[in-house]
Amino acid sequence: MTYPHWLHIYQKPAQGSAFIRRLPIANYKHTILANGGFDKADCQLALPRRDAELGIEQWVGNRAAVYVNNPAEPIWEGLISRIRLTIGSLEFTRSLDKLYNRATVTYTLGGTPNKTAATNNTDSQAIYGIKEGRFEVGYKQSGGLGFATTRRDSLLALQAWPQNSTPIGGASGYSLKVEMIGFYHTLSWEQTTVNSSDQNPNVVITDILSNLANSNTFLDNTNTDDLNDPVSFNMHTAGWDVRGKSAWDAIQWLAEIGDGTNRWVAYVTPPDFSSGLRHVAFEQANSDIDYIYYVRDGLRIRNRYGGILSPWTIRPNRGIRLNDVLIGWNAPGDDPREMYITAVEYDAEQQNVSLRGSDDITTEGTFQLSQQSLAYSEPFGQRQKVH
Repeated sequence: MTYPHWLHIYQKPAQGSAFIRRLPIANYKHTILANGGFDKADCQLALPRRDAELGIEQWVGNRAAVYVNNPAEPIWEGLISRIRLTIGSLEFTRSLDKLYNRATVTYTLGGTPNKTAATNNTDSQAIYGIKEGRFEVGYKQSGGLGFATTRRDSLLALQAWPQNSTPIGGASGYSLKVEMIGFYHTLSWEQTTVNSSDQNPNVVITDILSNLANSNTFLDNTNTDDLNDPVSFNMHTAGWDVRGKSAWDAIQWLAEIGDGTNRWVAYVTPPDFSSGLRHVAFEQANSDIDYIYYVRDGLRIRNRYGGILSPWTIRPNRGIRLNDVLIGWNAPGDDPREMYITAVEYDAEQQNVSLRGSDDITTEGTFQLSQQSLAYSEPFGQRQKVH
């Protein structure tokens, strides 16, 4: 049975949480990551042109949640990051991607890395929250900083509001597409301000959250219940802000360090049932086999007890086992019948999911776009450092 999918649109988080509209959607897809949580989603809306124009004018930056058969729990939630309105051969798109209402520029002066003071557009911040543009302008031997501050001011003056694009040709007909990002993306909107002495990872993350410029706009930055320590090691955080490291860069990097034996994950939780708030979790990954499937059964995903699961309920950060291949396997190394799920991609029209493991063969995986620590040995990995 295929259930209808519904998009609930709410106010922009910086302005409030009031419900605005409930709409049926088509061609819905989403991605959920073990590291991050709700990642991306998109869908199409069937709206008359007047309502579509209202949406492209007012809904960019609004909170959105997708519901199926459980009115108490969304299958995905985040922010509307882009709206695409196609009219004939014209596609009009408006987006948060290039919005920067706080700007800083990093530069190297006489061999020392530096950063300009931040400049802000508070009118934009009051609507969309703080989204910082961080740019590098290179090296200067000596002299004034006018080149850096001018670049900073130009950035803020030109890009403090949602940016538009109108490609002509290639599209046809009439459609309205909504693209969304999960709340963990807002942690990449600002630099870390942690500049303290060596501290354990959970203390560092607590400091990062308490110093968020967006405070509790997008998540509960005071909830530290799910921040754990992988091992008792200390780390140095001085200078992260000068290097342009975002809050999410720092948190994800800590998760990738792990504990030397086990995988660790960091993510923004789904909203709490009672409070509606979400928070950051940092914990050892769940490697238990929570899902099973069979070739003879058409690869329908079941829980560990054999019950068939709806595809929109499948989550990463757990294991899955193919139960009727390589029966009796017993050899060194990881069991090839089992996989730790790093990402889930759900397609509502096809009513199926695609699961990713550590060997991520997608374009994103090949380019290591979701990693902080890059491998030297891989084609798009870390560049060799010159000493």
